[in-house]
Amino acid sequence: MKEMGKTKNISPKGQNKKNSYPYKKFDMFNYSPSYGPLEEYLSKRDYFEQLFLKCLEKDDVENLVLSLERVKTTKAFLEFLIRNSYQFSSIEVLRFFWENKHKFSLTEDDILGGLHPHIFGCINNLSFICSFYELVGDKLFSLVDKSGNKFVVYALSSEDLDIFDFIYEKKRSAFEERNIFNEENIMHNIALLSFEFNFFLKIKEKFDFLIEKGFSHLLSSPDIYGNLPLHFAIAVRNMGFVENAFKVLGKDSSWFYENKDGKTPIDLIYKGEDFEVPIEVRKRRGKLFLYLYDKGLVQENENKKEIRKILKSIKLSKN
Repeated sequence: MKEMGKTKNISPKGQNKKNSYPYKKFDMFNYSPSYGPLEEYLSKRDYFEQLFLKCLEKDDVENLVLSLERVKTTKAFLEFLIRNSYQFSSIEVLRFFWENKHKFSLTEDDILGGLHPHIFGCINNLSFICSFYELVGDKLFSLVDKSGNKFVVYALSSEDLDIFDFIYEKKRSAFEERNIFNEENIMHNIALLSFEFNFFLKIKEKFDFLIEKGFSHLLSSPDIYGNLPLHFAIAVRNMGFVENAFKVLGKDSSWFYENKDGKTPIDLIYKGEDFEVPIEVRKRRGKLFLYLYDKGLVQENENKKEIRKILKSIKLSKN
């Protein structure tokens, strides 16, 4: 066949037609003595691996198909290709496997299951995300990683704010999705990210986006343990989140919502660092306390011993 002529020189240098196994498909993941010496097998496996990675890097389906004719398409090998397709954002290759999944005895989970472990390789590639959505539809938003997180949580790691517009346009309710294990919502995740040190991820802009689009109720939505995003923010001394949450909530009762341990978000300002931790850590706690005190969320008669300890910490931090 004329097409097969394109791959007649596919064998590694030094191998002629007689010893290159032209009629036996090569198994990249299972060595057999029939392949010859182990060293020769490993050399050929390395060659094929580089060949396929080059196809993925160029998103070259035509040469991928020609190369597949020379290897055994075992489950392990297909997983290798799909996994690396995400890393290279090879949308045409993924489309090929998606449309031919029955031919390769693949399920949708076999293909989609590779997304989350490698999503960070393409989360900033909005063009890839849009093309992938055209391929799999709303299944994109229902994918779950091993920690129980869904796609919307990964969107926080994107440097492109437009990815939030994309989610809002395609499936607004995706922002309401919760972790399937602990029922944390997207605001719980934002509460753990510093607005100051994660400026390149546009965390504040994403927070503002959610508020503007009508998701402020997530600030008062507890996880399975009764913790609000406010519990998280105060526990990690996230001043940026607390300041912006107060602009939305004011003196709402959420600040005094008790989790399953009977602790309110305000209670967590008293549970903090001792004087052996770095000064900057104590300083963040002190600044947060003064902010909450200034907003009338902390009363003078509350936990006086702890208040004195916090104020002493602030004084030491200024030295």
